[in-house]
Amino acid sequence: MNIENAQFVSVLFMTLLLIWSVSWISIAVFKLKSDDPRSYWWKTHMLWCAVNVVIVIISLIMLFSRNVFDADYVVSQRNIVLINVFLNFGYGAIAALFIRKASSKYVQIGRAIMVQAIFLFILDVTIVSTLSSLL
Repeated sequence: MNIENAQFVSVLFMTLLLIWSVSWISIAVFKLKSDDPRSYWWKTHMLWCAVNVVIVIISLIMLFSRNVFDADYVVSQRNIVLINVFLNFGYGAIAALFIRKASSKYVQIGRAIMVQAIFLFILDVTIVSTLSSLL
């Protein structure tokens, strides 16, 4: 296994998640200043992505503070992300429940969660696949 490649992959995907999240937060802040009728859509994205930013920061701090970056660490990271793959199905199920509600507020929240869940599912599957190929 090439450790440098595994580190690069981890940083690359965390950077991608950070860009995704900061972009959504920026758009949401702009849209919430206007009279956009989809305020719950934007608020949900903003809150979801704020959590993503915290996850990225903690992940990068943990990554760069490690003295040893070996195969065991890569396997543990892959397994954590694999759990996230399955959690994304739960997010999608919760989103579907929100979308089924008659209220516009819940539909907006559900659709925003669904967008985030689909993106995170694709990202997490790609991370698991990439880390597995490096082992």
